[in-house]
Amino acid sequence: MSEVRSLTYVRVAYNCRQIIWVGIFACVFIGLNGCSKVGQFDFINDSPEINNAPGVNIAKGVEIANIAKQYLGVSYVYGGHNPSGFDCSGLVLYSHQKVGIDVPRTAHLQYEAAREISASEMHQGDVIFFRLGLWKASHVGIYVGNGRFIHAPSSGKKVTLASLSNPYWRNRIVKIGRFYR
Repeated sequence: MSEVRSLTYVRVAYNCRQIIWVGIFACVFIGLNGCSKVGQFDFINDSPEINNAPGVNIAKGVEIANIAKQYLGVSYVYGGHNPSGFDCSGLVLYSHQKVGIDVPRTAHLQYEAAREISASEMHQGDVIFFRLGLWKASHVGIYVGNGRFIHAPSSGKKVTLASLSNPYWRNRIVKIGRFYR
């Protein structure tokens, strides 16, 4: 009888350990993915009637977006922040400097410095931060309208346009921000 009781305790302990590991995995998975703002882009509408925000220099944002578009096809260069090559934060830095706005150099520092806005307030020239790794904001792009953004993706690639309707990008958004007023 004692042997059966011991075997039952061992089984219960083993099952509890499995449940605990499943719980830990679920918490970590939810914690890492819960930072994205999934669904917040349901409100994107680029019609002028909705996006004419008082006190926002929309023309400045359009200018930033147009500057960034000039560099479509330029090669990605780690640490690059000029037309000979850009990384993601270098493209943001350069495009903003061209209109007289100073921004920090790295995606993380840009994330911390940008004024957060909602998706419904988003205009061309606003910045979108993504979590691609362990850092809260490891990638950044410039919104260019119609649900698209321009960015310097990674080594071996070129400055390109991407769509916010793509689940890869949409599910990794951690912040939408603005540097211009």
